[in-house]
Amino acid sequence: MQEIQYTEALIRRWTRYSMARSLGPLYLIAMLLLASSIGFSIVRGSHDWFFGATATVFALGTVVPLGVLRRHVQAALGRLHELDNGKLSIDILAARLHMTSAMGNTDIPLARVTQLKRYPSFWVLMTGKTSLMTLPITKIPIAVQQRWLLEFQAVGTKI
Repeated sequence: MQEIQYTEALIRRWTRYSMARSLGPLYLIAMLLLASSIGFSIVRGSHDWFFGATATVFALGTVVPLGVLRRHVQAALGRLHELDNGKLSIDILAARLHMTSAMGNTDIPLARVTQLKRYPSFWVLMTGKTSLMTLPITKIPIAVQQRWLLEFQAVGTKI
């Protein structure tokens, strides 16, 4: 079993990334188009119903995701504080993901992990469109990471 350490900084960074990923680039493009439309209306001096509707949609499109992001950060930090100083023991063998923490134990078949995204300081295990797990890997030996990658490849996880 390898011990991994979660930190508030990692939780906050990952939650922002997750939110950006779920909104997608089209959302950003739509918000930029709305902002340019509002800017164009202000420059023209036009304050008709279209300006009000566009500004309202832009405001809601900004405030709602920020509220959701704040709620996700609070929930993730709540789970972090339930762990023993953010510590979690994890191992991957025999096509199963075993995790042990102060919150309890869990055992998940690796076949449920559909995709693994590798970043320099953490991995993201995706078990569905909205269900995912972040694993900080900076303190996990390279040999163990390689063994885990082989386990993921053996069950067909997209890496």
